[in-house]
Amino acid sequence: MQAEDASLHQDQEVHTVAGVYGGQPFSVIEEFNFWRSKPELAEAVAAIKALTAVIKRSEASTMMGLEIELRNASDALKVSLIPQLAFHMFLFVSSV
Repeated sequence: MQAEDASLHQDQEVHTVAGVYGGQPFSVIEEFNFWRSKPELAEAVAAIKALTAVIKRSEASTMMGLEIELRNASDALKVSLIPQLAFHMFLFVSSV
C-alpha cells in the first residue's frame, strides 16, 4: 500500500463518526482535506477517497452498520463544506 493511500491524521482532533480504528483517531473531514490538498485531484475524488477510507477503517459487523457509518461520514462532510460553499457563493454574488 502506498503511503498516501494510508493517510491517517494521528495528531488531529477527531471530528467524525468513524471514531478510533486500531487505537488511532480517524477523521473523515481531515482525510478529505488531506486529499483535497492534492492539486491533481478534484474535490469529488477527494470526497470519494475520504469515504473509501471510512469503509476501510470500519469495524461494522453488518451492512446496516456500514451504511450508517457511511451516511454519518457523508453528513459530516456536507456540514463541514456548507460554510465554505456559502462563502464562495457570497464572493460570486458580490462580484456580479
